[in-house]
Amino acid sequence: MNALSPLLAAITAAPEKIPDLKPARGAIPPTLWEEHGWVLCIFGAVALVSLILIVRRLRQPKPVVIPTPADIVRRDLKALHGREDAARVNTETARLLRGFLISKFNLAGPGLTADEIAGCLPTEAGLAAELHRFLHYCDVMNFAPPLDVPPVDTVIEDALELIDSVEQRTPPPLWMSQPGSVRTT
Repeated sequence: MNALSPLLAAITAAPEKIPDLKPARGAIPPTLWEEHGWVLCIFGAVALVSLILIVRRLRQPKPVVIPTPADIVRRDLKALHGREDAARVNTETARLLRGFLISKFNLAGPGLTADEIAGCLPTEAGLAAELHRFLHYCDVMNFAPPLDVPPVDTVIEDALELIDSVEQRTPPPLWMSQPGSVRTT
């Protein structure tokens, strides 16, 4: 029993003193979700809806403003300003004006002469005569240039004035006269 005696003495000995408990720390504070759960849910919903609206707005097709034939020919004529080759500028000016009249009045073909264009124009006689005179003058300048060539910018300015006259005296195309004439792709 010798081996059991230390064990028996340890069991019967006085128990060890339990250490004192530390003071209480108080209640556990509520978490962020417990305190502000509804506010966070509303904020998240608003952020999600805003994100969806922004993405939808960015994915909408951009409005495409279709330039009129007059806008196109004005831009091309203004690009000719400052060139020095009078014969080339006269040829280009006549070609651009013919192309404008053909597309504006839906005439047949790009190879129309000044007489054919003037005969087909559905405008007043005075305007048709001005256009015919200008195109005929450009043809003369192309094929039989006189000795005194007018300044290049004068020919371009005359063409721009004729385009403005045509635009003022003729109605716009049907698609331009209707509300919402901006097309989208």
